Amino acid sequence: MFHRLRQQYFGALLLGSLLAGISPGRAQLVLLAQGATQQRGNPSSPQSKQLKDVLNDLSRQYGVDILFAERIVDGIQVGSYATTTHQNIEQILNKLLKPHGLSYRKMKNGSLLIRGSRTNPNPPVSFSPQHPGIEIPLASLPGTGVIASPTLASASLSFPVQGRVTASDNGDGLPGVTITIKGTTQGTTTDGSGNFQLTVPGPDAVLVFSFVGYQALEQTVGNQRTFTVQLTPDTKSLNEVVVVGYSTQAKRDVTGSVSTVSAKDLQAVPANNVGQQLQGRVAGVTIGNDGQPGGNVMVRIRGIGSITGGNDPLYIIDGVPTQGGLNQINPNDVETLQVLKDASTASIYGARASNGVVIITTKKGKQGQSKITYDAFYGVQTPTKSPEMLNTQQYADVVWQNYRNIGNVSPTTGNPVDATFGDGAQPRIPDYLLLQGGAMEGDPRVAPANYTNNPKDPQYGISKFMFAQANKTGTDWWNTVMQTAPMQSHNLSVTGGNAQNRYAISGSYYAQDGIVKFTSFKRYSLRANTEFTIKKNIRVGENLQFAYTDQVAGLIRDENSAVLAYQMPPFMPIYDVGGNFAGGRSWVDHPYTRLYRNRDNHGYTSRVFGNVYAEVDLIKDLTLRTSLGVDNSNWNLSNFAPAAPESFLLAQNAQLQVSSNYNLNITWTNTLAYKKRLGDFHNLSAFVGTEAVRNKYRDFSTSKANFAFENPDFQYLNAGSTVLSSSGSGSDTRLFSVFGKVDYAFKERFLLSATLRRDASSRFAPTYRWGTFPAFSAGWRLSEESFLKGVSFIDDLKLRAGWGQTGNQEINPYNQYTTYGSNLNSSSYPINGANTTVVPGFEVAAQGNPTAQWEAQTMTNLGLDVTLFKGKLDVTLDAYNRQSSKLLLEIPSPATDGQNRRPAVNIGGIRNRGFDALVNYHGSAVNNELKFDIGLNWSTYRNVVTDLYGGPESFITGFATRQPSVTRTKVGHPISSFYGFVIDGIFQSQEEADAHPTQGGDRALYNKPGRFKFRDVNGDGAIDDSDQTFIGSPHPKFTYGLNLSAQYKGFDLALFFQGVSGNDLYNYQKWRTDFQNFTGNRSVRILDSWTPENRDAVLPQINSLAAGYESQASTYFIEKGSYLRGKNLQIGYTLPTTLVNKVKVDRLRVYVQGTNFFTSTNYSGLDPEVNLANYGGGADRDIGVDRGVYPLARTFTVGLSLTF
Repeated sequence: MFHRLRQQYFGALLLGSLLAGISPGRAQLVLLAQGATQQRGNPSSPQSKQLKDVLNDLSRQYGVDILFAERIVDGIQVGSYATTTHQNIEQILNKLLKPHGLSYRKMKNGSLLIRGSRTNPNPPVSFSPQHPGIEIPLASLPGTGVIASPTLASASLSFPVQGRVTASDNGDGLPGVTITIKGTTQGTTTDGSGNFQLTVPGPDAVLVFSFVGYQALEQTVGNQRTFTVQLTPDTKSLNEVVVVGYSTQAKRDVTGSVSTVSAKDLQAVPANNVGQQLQGRVAGVTIGNDGQPGGNVMVRIRGIGSITGGNDPLYIIDGVPTQGGLNQINPNDVETLQVLKDASTASIYGARASNGVVIITTKKGKQGQSKITYDAFYGVQTPTKSPEMLNTQQYADVVWQNYRNIGNVSPTTGNPVDATFGDGAQPRIPDYLLLQGGAMEGDPRVAPANYTNNPKDPQYGISKFMFAQANKTGTDWWNTVMQTAPMQSHNLSVTGGNAQNRYAISGSYYAQDGIVKFTSFKRYSLRANTEFTIKKNIRVGENLQFAYTDQVAGLIRDENSAVLAYQMPPFMPIYDVGGNFAGGRSWVDHPYTRLYRNRDNHGYTSRVFGNVYAEVDLIKDLTLRTSLGVDNSNWNLSNFAPAAPESFLLAQNAQLQVSSNYNLNITWTNTLAYKKRLGDFHNLSAFVGTEAVRNKYRDFSTSKANFAFENPDFQYLNAGSTVLSSSGSGSDTRLFSVFGKVDYAFKERFLLSATLRRDASSRFAPTYRWGTFPAFSAGWRLSEESFLKGVSFIDDLKLRAGWGQTGNQEINPYNQYTTYGSNLNSSSYPINGANTTVVPGFEVAAQGNPTAQWEAQTMTNLGLDVTLFKGKLDVTLDAYNRQSSKLLLEIPSPATDGQNRRPAVNIGGIRNRGFDALVNYHGSAVNNELKFDIGLNWSTYRNVVTDLYGGPESFITGFATRQPSVTRTKVGHPISSFYGFVIDGIFQSQEEADAHPTQGGDRALYNKPGRFKFRDVNGDGAIDDSDQTFIGSPHPKFTYGLNLSAQYKGFDLALFFQGVSGNDLYNYQKWRTDFQNFTGNRSVRILDSWTPENRDAVLPQINSLAAGYESQASTYFIEKGSYLRGKNLQIGYTLPTTLVNKVKVDRLRVYVQGTNFFTSTNYSGLDPEVNLANYGGGADRDIGVDRGVYPLARTFTVGLSLTF
């Protein structure tokens, strides 16, 4: 049994053979010591003592609990010992235990566990608390820690039990689990594989299983002889350790804002990167997903802090920094994830931490026997929504109605005249489609002998024609490019180790076909994490991953194939009469052909990521660590575009563009850490360090045309004859840092933390190269105060406050320099007077700014952590103020600047204020067999631009495509606010139109019944550009996530909802589908256009002449983007261990799952989760604009997890 040594005195008793039939010859008289005044030992050796008595003395003297199994120390005699003031208890234990083949282990709660194995000359005994001092020999069981007997009378009723304890989340055996008999101090511990044996006093005994980091479990023995026990991770444990930057810290002692997401919650979502899995899990973290296979992910922590710079957080993976490339990280390798949200925790990373820090630790080997785990799932993906578009007849009717409204009719018949639909009172759907228009059956032009697919044929358009049969019912272009797509994942890992060596090795394969045809993503990855202990005080190891990805993707914004499916007229078929792609060179681009022709254009990425490290315990409590990290990626894409004879937009000659880049990032980090408990009240930890980072980047791209063959075997640059372009660039940057941190705790009641970091970046001129980033935080644990000691329902109550500064260096690497370049078109000149040749020259490519300084960001955070009702309820609240100043902005260049680019200058400021809340409830029912957890996170922030170059009237626009920029970033408003006209309805009468200010300078066209009524914002009596104003904000009022989980016997349930409320979206697709701007298809909304008979219409009267003016940015395009999404539903079952053990399997879990299984929203677009238009610096100037997202898929999967 475990002894928690304490000062006790038991008198000597001698029980005879009257008790339980035990002979006097087998009874033993034992005197237990009190303090050091009495000794038990060999009577013939007065100077020796029993080892357990010495441990009792040490426990009293040093005030530490010492735990041991009776069988381990029984009968061991030790000689006299003495302690001195300079000796610590670890030194003494080493001297005492080593000669007897024993050792000790320090537990997380500070206790010392004596362990080891030895041949015991005497059989184990049980101790009877009813008869203190008497130990009764019992038959020994192999591996038994203690055999307990509540009374001597009941000793004959005792019997042995055995079993295995595993972790519910991964099925691994748990070594060192404490198993006690309830109401006694008797028990044992599990071995390295989680197995145990124990003698119990009878069937009514209750076994209590407890282990640090897991929820305790009780089981009544009953008639069981073999137990299979699963312990559930205790996510609410106050002893949880979190990674907070170059070090770890008990969660209960953290004074900053740190959120933790378990690997189990992350991996519940089948996604190709961990950023996508993070969505909705952390208060204050906004995630934007890209539905494309291998697509990027937008992660924003506590708002947006930069306008033209980057806003991505810094990722630290096993101590190695990176700011992207999550697609190459296998989510199954993640063991823990922490988000550092405030500056007091993130400032230790200085220059790169202004947007927050995400710390990812991958799985490590653990002491115990080797474990092989196989995880796999297979799923199918389906589109969640499709647009409602016009069929062929509806389309033709709209064309006819437009002709009549604009007066495009025959003066003779009064009917519209159109090459495709004829000249009748009603449109006529043709049988065939040609470049010249429609044709009916019998037209000699559509005779099969006159067909050609070669627009270069001299007879093309004369006697040879490209034609197709019209689809009179309408081609469903959306479903033509969409599909039900498979996805699968396989992950195999091996973990294990012993006290000296630990390892974790994994390999994975992930494959996902897109719901848009001919798009896909595959990832192959290998990871090896090992650690070796050398001479007890030296540890070396590595965390290394190799990943290889293969992606086939098209454009994902604006002109992508999903948007083209909106535009293609419904009467156009997929193929023409010759079996080639239809198009006839007269209509917009074919959506299916772009995808099909892009199917072999693979983008390949290979990446090596990881570090090697060494740790040395120089002296007690002082550890030196060095780590060398590498992040090396190589990307290559060969993009071959065959000739497209059916299109008038695409090239008629095959072209090949070969692009590649590589990025090498090397990080060398050194830290010296000290951790010490001073007396009974003071805890001190501190570290200092240096870090050197070098980043080297290169890229190049070359295009050639005129390929004789389009066969994939000839898709090489040498096969082309004409060079179209060739370019390349690169950069080489350095960052050097010194940093330090001190944490102090007094009685675990008052907590203080201080951080200082200085960074020197090569991106700035020497005068401004160094930046200093301090931070301070403090905590007050009120639950330790006397005035709350009597409040029984409060387990822990802590107030936190923090202040800190971070920086941002994400500008052009050579921003300080004026750079020059050579361009054949703009910097070459026939200086020798020849008209046939030019001499290359140089021009200013970019202006330099040697006075640019670090962006400065200051954040203040106030927080509250509460744990109530014996750990059932956890509440975390945080309020923050994030102020960015000296923003580095790239000022737009005026036309007079010519070709050169303006540098980034320190003119700008942004403020984000917000509030985060997290509430978790942990409950149980049905005699503790049903366990459930409910988690809710909620956050809100308010973003406003506080300063901008040129004063309060200056602004920065977003991105322009077919429509001019629809966003503005201006002082006093949130970044990327929507800007345009306000629509006050539709004119219902000529009188109403006449009374309104002139619109667009043309009253005859725009001031008429059926036209949009634009608001005269400035009241000057005219509607012009000066009447544009701010019409919406893409920033939500709040975001939230709801996580529900339950376990009942072998069943488990996980249900996750995620939502956004109060944001606006700009539905840019309406510009294409709701107005007569192009010849493409229209949304069914256009059927609700104004007519004298339909005055309550949504859209103005159909009119192609007014469409350009009325489709300007306005409130018509603004829609509410709020949504609630059922993000994940998973139901699993873990088969009984007694069943799977028969086939040598430790654990087998199977599950079914649905992802994105429902969405509730009023947004009319494909998906309210609108991601960025671009990635990188300045991308947030255009958030919330739906230019045609790759839609998210609804996914259904089945999976299994197997451990053996």
